[in-house]
Amino acid sequence: MNASEPRDAPDGVRAKPRAGRRPWAGPRPWAGRWLRALALAWFAVAVAACGSGDDGPLVRRVVVFGDSVSDMGTHGVGAIAAVGGGRYTVNPGPVWAERVAQELDYPITVGMTGGFGFAPVECPQPPSCTNWAMGGARVSLHPGIRENPDGSGQLARTIREQIALHLARFGGFDDNEVVSVQGGGNDVFHQLLSIGALVQGGLTFDQALASVVAAMATAGAELAGYVKDDLLRNGARQVVVWNLQDVADTPFGQRLDPQTRALISAMTDAFNARLLGGLAGTAAKIIDTRQLLAQWVANPAAYGFGNVTTEACSRDKIAAVTGGLVQDGASLVCSTQTLIDVDTSRYLFADDVHPAPYAHRLLAETFLAELRRNGWR
Repeated sequence: MNASEPRDAPDGVRAKPRAGRRPWAGPRPWAGRWLRALALAWFAVAVAACGSGDDGPLVRRVVVFGDSVSDMGTHGVGAIAAVGGGRYTVNPGPVWAERVAQELDYPITVGMTGGFGFAPVECPQPPSCTNWAMGGARVSLHPGIRENPDGSGQLARTIREQIALHLARFGGFDDNEVVSVQGGGNDVFHQLLSIGALVQGGLTFDQALASVVAAMATAGAELAGYVKDDLLRNGARQVVVWNLQDVADTPFGQRLDPQTRALISAMTDAFNARLLGGLAGTAAKIIDTRQLLAQWVANPAAYGFGNVTTEACSRDKIAAVTGGLVQDGASLVCSTQTLIDVDTSRYLFADDVHPAPYAHRLLAETFLAELRRNGWR
């Protein structure tokens, strides 16, 4: 499947003219009127039964909740926009959610802009502001990654808050919307950073490790609860939930020691187990992002990747265009002008954790395949 391929056309109901003589041309004209009325009644029943086609409801709006993987440009403001940044990939490449919306012929824009000293602006381009994903966002808690109390860092509304913002503006969901939920990665980073503080607070090292794994399990259960209580119970019928990818499979994870990588995998598994357990028996569909990333890394050629270990964005070039303010090669300020000096068109990673444009293309294709598998078009 390719994201550029045409969508499945909806099955329509067309009334075709029938050639030939009238079947009741003689006496008893009431018979012709009766048959015509019967035919019209049958036709109306058939149309009502078919709806928009046997393949299910026609998707007319895409709603997205999540973090930097799904963020379409929340932080594309000020100096970030000036250097061509805003998305957590190779800018201006579209993220997967934009590709999906383009395929479904639905205009989608960010739910909020701001951060890094700029005041939040809700729904800057109404009414298509249905992508609420924000880089740095956690499932339910603050602070997010690179979120500062004074507003100088990332604007990182939690997934719970993103859903509340959408409900406040749009009221609920309907049968012609597909809703995507993706997150948990920033909870991993936060928990990694919290281990030292937990030890300083009196826990043993092993107790601290157990604590962060338990915290990830709680976050997974909370996300499942938001899907059930805030999405499904508010009318959402087409809901797709991405489970958590294993950060240990990223360039960031590959640079860590084996014990830390094992801890990340344990946190990922704890999150996913509670997430999937909490959604069992519901209408929500799951995309196994953990397995997807593992497959890409293990067998890149099978998926068209040319590189799955190296960052496409040049740290030196990004440092130069930002005047030395960004030293870690963050994809938020990466563009086609700050790539390393090789062909990166089939790279998996833009920076050490975020997908490059080709990976976003495959994520979009995966999402569209899930829609078609469930008859959502």
